[in-house]
Amino acid sequence: MKKTVLAFILICAPAFAYVDPDLNAQAQAIAHRLEAAQGHEILMGAYWQQGVPQFPSTLKQPLINTFYVTGGGWDGRYIDFWGSNKERDKVISKWKNGATIIFIRPGFPNVSSAATGKDFDGTYYGLWNVTGDPVTRVLPGGADRERWLSVLDGYVVVLKDLQSRGIPVVFIPFFEGDCGWFWYGTANATQEQYRALFRDLVEYFKAKGVHNALYLYEPVLNSTATAGCEVGEADAGRYPGNDHVDILGLSLYDKTAVFDDYALRYAKLAGAAARTGKIWGQAEGGHDQEKAPMNNFWSWYFTHVLADPNARNAAFISFDDPPYYPLAGSPSYDDLRKAQDDPAFDRFTWLPKK
Repeated sequence: MKKTVLAFILICAPAFAYVDPDLNAQAQAIAHRLEAAQGHEILMGAYWQQGVPQFPSTLKQPLINTFYVTGGGWDGRYIDFWGSNKERDKVISKWKNGATIIFIRPGFPNVSSAATGKDFDGTYYGLWNVTGDPVTRVLPGGADRERWLSVLDGYVVVLKDLQSRGIPVVFIPFFEGDCGWFWYGTANATQEQYRALFRDLVEYFKAKGVHNALYLYEPVLNSTATAGCEVGEADAGRYPGNDHVDILGLSLYDKTAVFDDYALRYAKLAGAAARTGKIWGQAEGGHDQEKAPMNNFWSWYFTHVLADPNARNAAFISFDDPPYYPLAGSPSYDDLRKAQDDPAFDRFTWLPKK
């Protein structure tokens, strides 16, 4: 019978070399747990954000908890962003003494002093602000290098705080960088610059004593060149290289219930993983239940995943917050509740209800 509570025991070393040669034992245990799942079970995950309705306690719970941690420090607004709010306590509570896996997805600001305009939410210097040639200006030798390093130092505080508590993380920098909507994506960064940006962060964190992080590279792998997205393979183009990536993760959203595109992108990710020897899964995504309500989405999706020769072998699948996972009363809530208890979907691993 499949276990629903994790026991992180280092039985043997994973087949791949870690990005960080000094990776601590807790993070190595996370890598081993994910590798053990690959091809055998799918660890289920969900996102957590402040001010957003949380995953219903009436359902079995996510085993992977992804936190969208924003901030930095360069302009004074985020100096104490970790210690002064509830995000830290939420991460610690979700760790549950090793029963879950923590993913951190940083919302890095555009720190370019030449940036103009506002982000979509009305704030300056946001993730979606693509003005000001930000990538060139934050790489070594760039005009805003010191600003950028102060942002990274804010995340060093986060990661080392968790490290001191024995909490390992999977860190997802510069997600969806093969498309053009974020400041570090195709609108501003050449493939070479993106690779340099990713590698620079990893090396900076290691030099600062962060040794509790596995690094996940998350492309979109669009099948068409729309929205500035590149069409390519997960281990080519912007791929930072085997020595700077521990895990491959896919960003996979849709507004229509068509599995064909899912299958194409899963095939690309699985192929890249086979060539690189990396752990892989779906790092974020889901079906927009507000724009295209679908009462049977979860049973539909799980059935297709199990039938697909690549998707069924994912080590993890994580969903974004509402409307991508259901709240009580939403169209697909009852379907997910039933699917969680259906023996046909036993390959999908959740934690028990609260």
